[in-house]
Amino acid sequence: MLVIHIMINRMNNYGSSSDDDDDNNLTPDEMQQLDELMADTDELKKVAARTVLRATQILDMNPQDNDVARMLLAEAVVMMQIVHRIETLFKNDSGK
Repeated sequence: MLVIHIMINRMNNYGSSSDDDDDNNLTPDEMQQLDELMADTDELKKVAARTVLRATQILDMNPQDNDVARMLLAEAVVMMQIVHRIETLFKNDSGK
């Protein structure tokens, strides 16, 4: 629901002369949910980094476990893709 609300605000504010953030139209509860979502993405980054570390440790200990390491790396890639998409949606554009 939060995603839909923010995206509707962005569409409504698109092209407006105002430089205000979309966040001005959010309720305190929605802002808290957004903050929690961003904290979750930070945690997911850490999980992805630990997953990559596990994959390299597996390869170091037993190079025959190549399939397991590849699976872990593929999982880390998915995690980081999700983080990137969330951050792209909700973080301020650096070009502004």
